[in-house]
Amino acid sequence: DWIYGIHEWTGSGFQQLPGLDGAVRMCEDSQARVWALGEYFNLHYYGETGWTSVPIVGWGAKIEKDPTRPGTVWATTGSELLRTDGVYSFSRTIDDFPELTSYSDAFSGLAAASDGIAWIGATVQLGGGGTGGALIRLDATTGTYQMLRHDQGWPLPGQVVQPLTVTPDGRVWMQYASEFPSTDAGLCWYDGVNVGTFPAPPGGEPQWGGLPHAAIDDLEVREIPGGYELWMSCLSRGIAVLTVQGSTTAVPAGNVSAARLLLAQNEPNPFGPETLIRYTLD
Repeated sequence: DWIYGIHEWTGSGFQQLPGLDGAVRMCEDSQARVWALGEYFNLHYYGETGWTSVPIVGWGAKIEKDPTRPGTVWATTGSELLRTDGVYSFSRTIDDFPELTSYSDAFSGLAAASDGIAWIGATVQLGGGGTGGALIRLDATTGTYQMLRHDQGWPLPGQVVQPLTVTPDGRVWMQYASEFPSTDAGLCWYDGVNVGTFPAPPGGEPQWGGLPHAAIDDLEVREIPGGYELWMSCLSRGIAVLTVQGSTTAVPAGNVSAARLLLAQNEPNPFGPETLIRYTLD
């Protein structure tokens, strides 16, 4: 809380962690350090000597633990994507993606996967040209990325997406929406080939038994026997839980790879009269 600061539970009560006014998002890394992402140019982690500042540009949006690299988190603002442990740092800004425009586009959402992979959404001149959004699969190990875009016929619903989490079955779950006014909004998943959707009520009215609201502030995964649960904080509607069963059954590796398609960005782009599209089929 920006008024009362950050507190920890001691087992018998709360005590304040001095040195930081508050945070908009927090998480704990694999080394039990607490990370706090603030509103503007504000990222810190708490260690034995108190709070340590880590440079970041922009208004804090989301932060989560890296599933693979020890002591590492992913953080995002509208302007920067950052993977860091406080010393190591991998960063990308809007300017690092030629498909995006620094004066009008912004990052939206973050879903960290294993092995240095993260899924990020972006707006692409939405409102300024109505071209819609982008979904970026970024590899921090190699620095490479693949991008799907609404204006190039992506397979996703809506015009823009906001990645929320990656589940054990390899699906990236996202909030999707279209430019206002629109009734095309809800929750969707994408596994690199297939897409599933859970639409929100068109007029925003309560929908008990379905997705109660398209605005999902946070989403956490709870693994259960034979599947997992998605616990969602839906703005103005409280908590919603989606149970996904039977999606984590092991299958032979050969069957998995045969269903994967890797589609690279076409070059050059924009183009005329020709462009080259590279793809990989295992």
